Amino acid sequence: MKRLLVIASLAISALASAQDSSIGNPVNISFRAGFVYSLDNFTRNVTGNLIGVGAEYYLQRSLFADGETTLSADWMGRGLNGDKGNMFPIFLNQRWYVSGDYEDANRTYFYLGAGVAIIDVVSTNTVAAGRFGVGAEFGTHLFGELTLVYSDSSAGARASSVGAYLGYRF
Repeated sequence: MKRLLVIASLAISALASAQDSSIGNPVNISFRAGFVYSLDNFTRNVTGNLIGVGAEYYLQRSLFADGETTLSADWMGRGLNGDKGNMFPIFLNQRWYVSGDYEDANRTYFYLGAGVAIIDVVSTNTVAAGRFGVGAEFGTHLFGELTLVYSDSSAGARASSVGAYLGYRF
C-alpha cells in the first residue's frame, strides 16, 4: 500500500509540474487520481481507505445547454494485488460551469452523473449508481474535484463514497 501511495504522489507531482508545459490542444480526455473514503461501513471494513483513478471523455455535443457531457470510468481499490475490494463506477455525466468563460482556464463547476458501479467486494455484481461533484480548474490543464458517489447494494457492499482528486485534461 505504501508503494501505491508513493506512485500516486509521484503521478500527481508530475501532473502539477506539467501544468506549465503545453502538451498540445485538448483532445477531450482527462485523467485523475486521488483518495477515496467509503461511506458504507461494511465496505470500509473490507477495503479501508481507497485509491481512486479515473478517466473521462468529453463528448462533442452536450445533452443540456451551457455545459459539457462526459463519459467517465473509475477504479476505486485498495491495491493492485487482485484481492477483493475493488469498485468500477461508470457514468454519463453533465457538467455546468458556475464561474469563468469558456476560454477561461480558471473555471469552477459542478456535475451530476448516472450509471452503474461494478462492485467486487464480496462477490462481483453490477448495480445502479449516481454521482455528484464540484471541481475547479487551476489552469489550462490541471483541475481538482470533490466527488460523492452513491450506489445500490451488492451482497451488502456499496460503492458509496467521497473522493478528492487531482487531474489533467488533454
